[in-house]
Amino acid sequence: MPNRVSNTEEWRSCIRCPLSESRRTVVLRDWGRIRNGSVDRGGKSIYWSGTPAVSKEEGLIGVETGPFILFIGEAPGNHEDITGLPFQGRAGFIFNWCLSLCTTTFHFEITNIVACRPTTWGISEFSIVNRPPDSQEIKACLPRLTELTDDITYDAIVYLGAVSREFPCPKGLSSLTLVHPAKILREEYKWHDVKEFALLLDRFVEKL
Repeated sequence: MPNRVSNTEEWRSCIRCPLSESRRTVVLRDWGRIRNGSVDRGGKSIYWSGTPAVSKEEGLIGVETGPFILFIGEAPGNHEDITGLPFQGRAGFIFNWCLSLCTTTFHFEITNIVACRPTTWGISEFSIVNRPPDSQEIKACLPRLTELTDDITYDAIVYLGAVSREFPCPKGLSSLTLVHPAKILREEYKWHDVKEFALLLDRFVEKL
């Protein structure tokens, strides 16, 4: 599959913003395929879902894989910071759950608006919690997404949450904004929100 982001190694050692001082890893992207209700992720199985991984050698782009979509989330969390892969924790479980309900076939890559985990002190001075990325951090990371969309031909972008829309959709691409899976975790009726996510995504893919 396409994999020609010229400055990948440069981004892995990026020091463009203060997030480089506290991160464990730079979380760049993962790839996958949705087919017949099966969610295949190209990196590793996420912690919470047991979803089978698909290796690069098996190939994710074939005759019946449908459109190629770029999902853009907000920022890595603790699980992502450990594994180096996006959407690996509870939000990753919800994301995979949403995708498993899709009836359309497509392949995808997923990344975040920033590649390093933003943190702050929690209620207890001994606890570190996630926080939204600030404008300086987002600005420093936008060239990475520009490189990605310049190097790889996507059919559409799906923004997960409002923060991810800070990256402007390239000219000629369709786009859709969906609720961030982390927000679904906080909702009382999660099943309803998961089904709505899948329905809206299916309708979007069918039009591509």
